[in-house]
Amino acid sequence: MKWVGAVVFPSINPQLQQAAAIVYSFGQEFVRSSQTTLNIVSPLMGLPNPALRVDGINGPLTQAATKKVQEVLKAKGLEQIVVDGWYGFQTRDAVNAFLAKLGQVPAPKAA
Repeated sequence: MKWVGAVVFPSINPQLQQAAAIVYSFGQEFVRSSQTTLNIVSPLMGLPNPALRVDGINGPLTQAATKKVQEVLKAKGLEQIVVDGWYGFQTRDAVNAFLAKLGQVPAPKAA
């Protein structure tokens, strides 16, 4: 993502290029959805509520909350996910599987 940020947003502060690339790549709506999910699912996993502001910006607090959730998911063996702090489709699917096991939502059907 650093490279994408540098290429797509060469004129902004280099420290912000990676965050801009994430929003550019994933879209603010996806990030908002993941922030809402992290606020709900973290306490269900025994983690503190990250109290993320649902602003569509995948900043350091969102990435840290994602990483903690990924660590729990990996420890529970629900998915072979990479603990990298990025809330992508693999993390989303693992969260859905976790919630399904809790009986919070029906298991997603395969397409």
